[in-house]
Amino acid sequence: DFLKLNTYQKEGYRFDGWATKATGNVVYQDGVIYTMGTSNVTLYARWVLPAGSTLITFVPDWNTGLYLPKTGTGSMPQQIVPASTTVKLIPNAFKPEGCPNGTGYGYACAYNYNGWYDQVAKKHYADQGYFTGTGIPNVTLHADWSPRGAKAADSHNYATTSLNWDSFIKLLQVLR
Repeated sequence: DFLKLNTYQKEGYRFDGWATKATGNVVYQDGVIYTMGTSNVTLYARWVLPAGSTLITFVPDWNTGLYLPKTGTGSMPQQIVPASTTVKLIPNAFKPEGCPNGTGYGYACAYNYNGWYDQVAKKHYADQGYFTGTGIPNVTLHADWSPRGAKAADSHNYATTSLNWDSFIKLLQVLR
């Protein structure tokens, strides 16, 4: 007998084949001959990102290693960006610590949200800013928090700030 062709879909992913373990490697390709034994068998669909796609993982904190905590709470889904495609980043759903009203942006909050930071590429992105698929399979974007009152005048254009985070961190290291 032949395995029925896969009709399942997983948004942003390509079907790669069937595995005999949930985290196992592909053992059977789609539609191949399969001889069923006398016991039940469970096959697991294995999914892969299309070649050149980038999987973005959003994290609520940016650990600077300084005394200044820059943390948030909550969770966000991952986002897939096809190769050489520009997409709008999903909106921040994390909330800063010290924000009892839960909005993340009220006067009771200890921190302001300034967008996303890619620590590897050393690049800032605005909330709901645009990201172009780079071919790097996995990118982690950290929520960038600043103490209330220290937020840059224009958080969506980091090139025009009078004191960017790299300079601020160097200043704090000197003052330690």
